[in-house]
Amino acid sequence: MLCVAALFCAACPDNIMGADKDAPTTASLNVKKKENVAHAMSLTQLSGVDVHDAETATTVWLKALYGKTHKDIIGVKFYSDYLEIYKAVRAGEVNGASILGIEYLALPDRSVLQPFSATIRDKTPETTYVVLVPIKGGANSLNDLKGKTVLLESGFTGLTGSLWLEVILMRQKLPESSRFFDETTLVEKPSAAVLPVFFKQADACVVPKRSFMVMQELNPQIGKRVKILLESPPLLEVISCHSTLVDWSEEELQDLKNMVFNIGNSPEGEQFMNLFQSSGVALWDESYLVNLQALVREYEERSGKKFAQWMLEKSIERNAEVTKK
Repeated sequence: MLCVAALFCAACPDNIMGADKDAPTTASLNVKKKENVAHAMSLTQLSGVDVHDAETATTVWLKALYGKTHKDIIGVKFYSDYLEIYKAVRAGEVNGASILGIEYLALPDRSVLQPFSATIRDKTPETTYVVLVPIKGGANSLNDLKGKTVLLESGFTGLTGSLWLEVILMRQKLPESSRFFDETTLVEKPSAAVLPVFFKQADACVVPKRSFMVMQELNPQIGKRVKILLESPPLLEVISCHSTLVDWSEEELQDLKNMVFNIGNSPEGEQFMNLFQSSGVALWDESYLVNLQALVREYEERSGKKFAQWMLEKSIERNAEVTKK
């Protein structure tokens, strides 16, 4: 989900996973003055949101933010994945981006994007994921799901949930998901994952816990027939960044800082938040990344594989699903 707010943190250290030691740093690239305003967003973040609606709401919001100082407001540009966004930032096509925390950790060179805010849902920028199974006749352990069907969301929550699922399989010395489960199917939204488990058309699903709780409130029968088998720690969802390859004035930085406290106090900001089901934005704090970084480290240590390679494979897989549709 896209968000814009402010107060910039220090650049992340090079030794965090995903950094490419051979990639050029911001010191070796020319800093350019912004001539227009364009914000990047990956299509993976549009689960349940119409592309045209997202484009319109974002452009209106950016005009409200930058209208006094910039006449050329391009708005949002959509890219297939985080690597395309990285290329766009390097090429100067955009001067900001909203990406998943998991995508940020996989960037070849994170120094080109500086986080300044995190999207808030249910009073926190972090999401807890759960594995759901039927109460009657369903699995009682992860091992019980061997050879079964598992549903995952194709949008932004599905990517982080997929990584967590791989790690908990390795913790129990089980094969990776592609070999352990009979089938893992991507669906467009949490309800399309939960309801098949409710009706016993699928053996399990991985969704944000908040989505499961909301569905229980709307239909109490769901809570009577579906249970939580496993639960993740809170993991960062979406962050917004500014490009460090463009020249930001003190006035612009102050404008961004003010907007973080007032995003819901304008019609443009309220429209933006409602569309992306956000309750606000939080000023950036590096502690938001701690649990996600730990999960990525554990994946690399247990699998002996590079996290960046896993992300690349998942991006290709999800892009292929989008192309089919």
